[in-house]
Amino acid sequence: MAKIDIPSKRLLQLRPEDWIKAVLGTAKNIKFTEIETEKHPKVKSDLDALFLVDDGENRFILNLEPQGYTDPAISARMLRYRADVYESFLSTNKDLLPMKQVVIYFSKYEETTDNKIIDNAFENSNIHYEYDVLRAWEMDKKFVLDNELFGLYALLPLMEDERKKDNKEVVLNESVK
Repeated sequence: MAKIDIPSKRLLQLRPEDWIKAVLGTAKNIKFTEIETEKHPKVKSDLDALFLVDDGENRFILNLEPQGYTDPAISARMLRYRADVYESFLSTNKDLLPMKQVVIYFSKYEETTDNKIIDNAFENSNIHYEYDVLRAWEMDKKFVLDNELFGLYALLPLMEDERKKDNKEVVLNESVK
């Protein structure tokens, strides 16, 4: 496990509402409930963060997975997480809600490039599965600062900023305000 994995999970635990807003690209208040991530599947499932989100228009499950290292099997792992959540909901007679899954990368050098699994060799036994990817270096720094998403401030030096190219001291000062 990379050195960034545990600290990034901790950032997610401390301010989940900030991460949810950043992933959904909204500043409006969103109701959410953390869902227990310890399910009892046949293979141990280590979901990092799972939320039941109600944004006023939709109710859905949000799975956030901070990723600090290259994992060639991440697509299969994300698919398993989805199946584990579905199994848990269906086995307890809960309504199956839509699910959004997001893998959050912190370094372009540790990113796994494929975010899907496609197996369509057979007519009635196939799968087309994809999940979203959030790259810290592509996040909107202005959105994070304007909406005071304090849980993401530690990532400000990683985020794109036109001024960063000219003056790295500006970025550092903003990050520690």
